[in-house]
Amino acid sequence: MMLPVVVFGQSEESTNYYNKAREHYMAKQYEDAVRCLKISDSLDKAQLKETDPNYNRAFREMPGCLSQLAVQKSKEGKYDDAIRYATESADGYKKIFGAEHKEYATALSNLAYMYNQVGNYNEAIKFVTIASEVYKKAEGEKSPNYAMSLSNLAQYNASNGKYDEAFRLENIAMSIRKEVLGDNSPYYALSVNNIASYYAYLGNYTEAIRLGTIASELYKKLLGDKHPNYAITLNNLAANNADIGNNTEAIRLEVKALKIYKEALGENNPNYALALNNLAKFNSNIGNYKEAIRLENIAMEIFKQSLGEKHPYYTVAINNLAHYNAQLGNYRESVRLDNIALEITKETLGEAHRSYAQSLNNIATSYACSGKYNEAIRLGDSALTIYKNVLGEDHPSYATALNNLAKYNFSVGNYDEAIRLGTLSMQKFEKILGTSHPYYGASLRVLGDYYLWSGDYGKALDSYSQGYSLLSAYVMNNFTSMTYKERTNFWNIYADFFNKHLPSVAYKTSEAASKKTAAATALAYNSQVFSKGMLLNAELEMQKIIEESGDSTFSARYHKIRNDHKLLDALFQLPVDARKINTDSLMRAIEREERQLVNSSKTLGDYTKNLQITWVDIQKSLRRKDVAIEFANFRDTALREDIYVALVLKKGMKSPVLVKLFESDSLYYIKGKEYYTTTRLYNIVWKPLEKYLKNAQNIYFSPSGKFHTIGIEYLPDDNGLIMAEKFNTYRLSSTRELALHANTISVTDAKAATFGGIQYDYTEEDWQNLKGNEDDNSTEFRDAPIVGDEFRGGVTYLSGTKVESAEIADLLRAADYDVTAISDKAATEESFKNLSGSGLRILHIGTHGFYRTEGDMENANLGFYRSSNEQSGEDRTLSCSGLLFAGASAALDPKHTAEIPEGVDDGVLTAKEISRLDFKNLDLAVLSACQTGLGDVNGEGVFGLQRGFKKAGAQTIVMSLWKVFDDATQLWMIEFFKNLTAGMSKRDAFIAAQKVVRQKYPDPSCWAAFVMVDGL
Repeated sequence: MMLPVVVFGQSEESTNYYNKAREHYMAKQYEDAVRCLKISDSLDKAQLKETDPNYNRAFREMPGCLSQLAVQKSKEGKYDDAIRYATESADGYKKIFGAEHKEYATALSNLAYMYNQVGNYNEAIKFVTIASEVYKKAEGEKSPNYAMSLSNLAQYNASNGKYDEAFRLENIAMSIRKEVLGDNSPYYALSVNNIASYYAYLGNYTEAIRLGTIASELYKKLLGDKHPNYAITLNNLAANNADIGNNTEAIRLEVKALKIYKEALGENNPNYALALNNLAKFNSNIGNYKEAIRLENIAMEIFKQSLGEKHPYYTVAINNLAHYNAQLGNYRESVRLDNIALEITKETLGEAHRSYAQSLNNIATSYACSGKYNEAIRLGDSALTIYKNVLGEDHPSYATALNNLAKYNFSVGNYDEAIRLGTLSMQKFEKILGTSHPYYGASLRVLGDYYLWSGDYGKALDSYSQGYSLLSAYVMNNFTSMTYKERTNFWNIYADFFNKHLPSVAYKTSEAASKKTAAATALAYNSQVFSKGMLLNAELEMQKIIEESGDSTFSARYHKIRNDHKLLDALFQLPVDARKINTDSLMRAIEREERQLVNSSKTLGDYTKNLQITWVDIQKSLRRKDVAIEFANFRDTALREDIYVALVLKKGMKSPVLVKLFESDSLYYIKGKEYYTTTRLYNIVWKPLEKYLKNAQNIYFSPSGKFHTIGIEYLPDDNGLIMAEKFNTYRLSSTRELALHANTISVTDAKAATFGGIQYDYTEEDWQNLKGNEDDNSTEFRDAPIVGDEFRGGVTYLSGTKVESAEIADLLRAADYDVTAISDKAATEESFKNLSGSGLRILHIGTHGFYRTEGDMENANLGFYRSSNEQSGEDRTLSCSGLLFAGASAALDPKHTAEIPEGVDDGVLTAKEISRLDFKNLDLAVLSACQTGLGDVNGEGVFGLQRGFKKAGAQTIVMSLWKVFDDATQLWMIEFFKNLTAGMSKRDAFIAAQKVVRQKYPDPSCWAAFVMVDGL
């Protein structure tokens, strides 16, 4: 406790108030301190003469106390009070020390900071300019205080868009600091960091990163890697990396900064919130909008509590939150939030501020997405004008506003204006950001649209070609540093451009008989090869490069991540209150593990090289009688129908050719049973291609859209011959397989496994025995969806599959395969999972299969299928397909699910569970079951059992498109394996078996169900 200070000649009452003021000051109760000082001062004026040395003693301490009170009010978000107290503080110092004293300059600097806080940069510049002149006169031009005032003046000028002046001032400050304090001073590092920021404002991110790295290393050396100033440099470097499109590095740096802020300043500090705000932005950049919203909501609440609802940071958070909602299609919420931000910005910063422009820009975008294009143009034009006035025409925000305004004009048919604005935007991005930046690539892509619709196909194709090269390279560059989840979200931003849009461009140019048709078709073919199965192929290539490295450390880390995913799957199947481990924490741990693996595995080589196959590479692998076909489909907005086309490639072609097939409504006029009994579907799929199939022998095709669910290789022509009889047809996930395919290895020491004659009904004793034989390799989680009414009364025993699997096992043994044959009650889900990592080469499974949509699963509402937002879309979809193993009846009957012991698999094996297994050596998987080829179809392919086995590593898959006839299936399977073990190729063995089945069972429902994928 402070002791009273007795001053002779001063009243006891005044002294008491003065001492109370000091006590309040020490307790940081500045408002009470000021109140007591004012009372003490008032008493002194009434009792002492001006010549008394103690006269106005309280007044002399008042400015410092007012200054602290101003800071406190600023932190509370009460900026009017903060400015008022800072003004009183400056006036007090001026009266006490005069207008040329450094204390007065310091007070003016504080006042300038308060004006800067509310975005009143002109007032901030005015007061700090006066302060700098006072410091200069009082302490000289080499004074650190003078340098600091110049540095602050530079920052306020930069905030006001005057970057040339900011550079000039900060360079002077940096020179002073270097001369007086040396280039190992934190203040010198501050100047370097500030200049880096100004370069970033101007879009020179390369220089910003270079200088920011120097500043960061200096702070780390001088202050340590736990200091908030070091975190500031990491924060700035993260932003700079994001600005050049390196979002994964931005996230890494920002997470590091966030941790420092949390430990040094706490989770309620505005700097911590700023880091969250940036992290939200970087997640948004890679398409992870839900995570962006989560982070931004936390940041916004911290800003609200620590700075108040009138602070610019709070409005920035609202603006950002509005943008992320718009990206998810929540336009009503986006407009609501933007209007809130608009009103706050208008009130606090005025209508000429860039934050106000950002709100206008966001609202315009939401209006455009809702079809209100004229209103979007009006708001977008207003935003453009503000950006121009505040930031100038050579700023990324101005270029973005131009780009947006071009889109709005394009939407209402103003093509000439769209081209003018789009061209200007593209030129600005090129000048500011460079030609490797994704904004430049994206501007070229949309400019291509404007030229295309205006009829200028030459310029359109030039723009598309450049855009394709830049964006595909950008995708690949980012993939090398991304986790699977990040790749998924990021790819979703660009997938439609590659998979749908470029084929539609080729179609439009071909319809117009454009001279650029060949170039457009080549681009479309490349885009199909690039995009089909992109996420799956990236994952498999990543796994391949790790496995082939022979590095046990990488392999162990990779398998740990897979096992952690299994644990996470297990937790998702439990109610939240029953989980012993927090799923959010485990997901974050998996993300960290995967990121570390991805970053460290770069030393092993570039796993993306096989993802960049082109039509030229594929053509080199074709022989004279080969034809490669990439089917594609896309939405025609005018027809409101999907259009199907074929992109055809042969040896000697100068480029692929595009052939229009049909509009999707044509399929609705052909009933499914007519596909294989009439020529109606053949005439719209294959007949248009006949001129390119003359003298052909092998047809390699990759399906798209509905073709994934139709055996188009079995369609009959006018002579009753099916395509697979006329030609050697190969159904491929992508024709890129032709450029990558290697001959299969020798079957020496090859392993095979067969399943059949499975007992689906278990007694309580059976379950207990299974629990007693529980194997450590069991995944120990249930992923058992309700699969439909056909299993309501129990699962039918398939006696034919026992004969089928037994004969197949004998055939394989005779061909020197090491065969594991499993049937009856031993054919458990665990027994299948135990084959993971065993080096299996051939797998045959005779059982029941199923596929249901997510909607069907949700409607079942029996607890087996948990479609929560916690899981990825892929995982939810893969839970909709599966195979049944021993004991499955209990899992499919709510009356008997309680019989299944805890920790034992329930006999329902889903595609998701299969995807977690290791079948990287599996050359052939034969799924002798119903509906095994079905799943959710998109540009990635079929999300069902096919994807589950592909993710596990299988090469060739035989599967069914509908419920199969048991006797016909048994005949087919046995014939197929007879042919295969006799030395036939997979494809030849398959077709020969089909021919035998057709002779005995002519009905297509018996012989056209099975298809072979990637049977090279």
